[in-house]
Amino acid sequence: AAAASVEGRGGEDGTLTLVEQVEEVLLGLCGKDPAAFVHIGMVTQEAQKRAARSSERLSKKWYESHRGSFELKKFHHGPGGDEWRVRLAEDARQRLVARLQERDMEKQRGRELIIAEQMLPKLSADSLPRTLREKEVAALLSLLAREGKHPSQGMAVALLSRLCTGKTSGPKELIIECSPFPPALLMRSIVALEKQRRERWVKE
Repeated sequence: AAAASVEGRGGEDGTLTLVEQVEEVLLGLCGKDPAAFVHIGMVTQEAQKRAARSSERLSKKWYESHRGSFELKKFHHGPGGDEWRVRLAEDARQRLVARLQERDMEKQRGRELIIAEQMLPKLSADSLPRTLREKEVAALLSLLAREGKHPSQGMAVALLSRLCTGKTSGPKELIIECSPFPPALLMRSIVALEKQRRERWVKE
């Protein structure tokens, strides 16, 4: 699954450093074991295809100079059969997993915001549909904050009230149901909305 996520990145490489690109290539070649050692030549060949515009040469020395990301090991296969292999360092694996997860969350948020944009003009603050899910409410709040759209007075307050008084049993469940919109993003949206226009927030 990790390899599929890496391979499906598309044209986002311009936002990554060369080290980050090689990390993702290496993870994609690891198969089911993210801690596996992979032949250094195979990693280099695939990474150079992906980072063709980079002027840096991927050599054994290059991998050794980035010990925070890579671990090298020589494997012996009889006379003249030694080969160098490389794997992701533990800290690098954790950073990479977090980066891939956030990338997936960004894609999910993008899809929810498209739906929210289509939904917003049809809503009014005094008659929000009972079928609105928590993540849809979170997407609408985020959209209002991002674009400064207020289709009807009190919409932000109504959405926040729905979020806080919905069917979830507690804060933990609410956080789960609001995914892919994390609590920090929701708080920034509320602060932005308050700056745009003073809302009469429900004190509770």
